[in-house]
Amino acid sequence: MFFEIDPNSQVPLYMQLTQQIKQTVVSGQAIIGQTLPSVRSLASDLGVNMHTVNKAYNLLVDEGVLSKNQQGYSIYLNKVQLEAPIYQIELKEQLRTLMIDGFVHGVTQAEFTQWANDISQELKQTPKER
Repeated sequence: MFFEIDPNSQVPLYMQLTQQIKQTVVSGQAIIGQTLPSVRSLASDLGVNMHTVNKAYNLLVDEGVLSKNQQGYSIYLNKVQLEAPIYQIELKEQLRTLMIDGFVHGVTQAEFTQWANDISQELKQTPKER
C-alpha cells in the first residue's frame, strides 16, 4: 500500500490518511485481514508525527474499517457497524450538506447524479487503471 500526504492541503493530515486507506479498500488494493504498516513505520515513511497516523488508525477502528490486535492494525470492515442506522443517518446528513451547498451555487440534480456515477467508477479503479 502506498499513501501520499499533501502538507499544503486544507484537509488535515490524519483525514487525508483515513480517506486514502478507505480508498484502498474500495478499489480492492487492500483486502480484509491485510495488516497495515505500523504507526511508527508509516509515520516515518510519510514524514509526519506518529500521533497523526495513530489518530487516523484509531478513527478507522472506531468507524469499523480497521481492527487492532497484538500484530497491529488490519483491514476489518465491521459490516454490522457500517450498516447501523446511526452511521447511515450521519452519511445522509453529510450528503445533505453537500447538496445544499451545490444547489445554492446552481448545481442541478442531474449534475449531482452524474458526478456520483463518475466518482463511483473512479473509486473502484486501482491507481494503475486511472
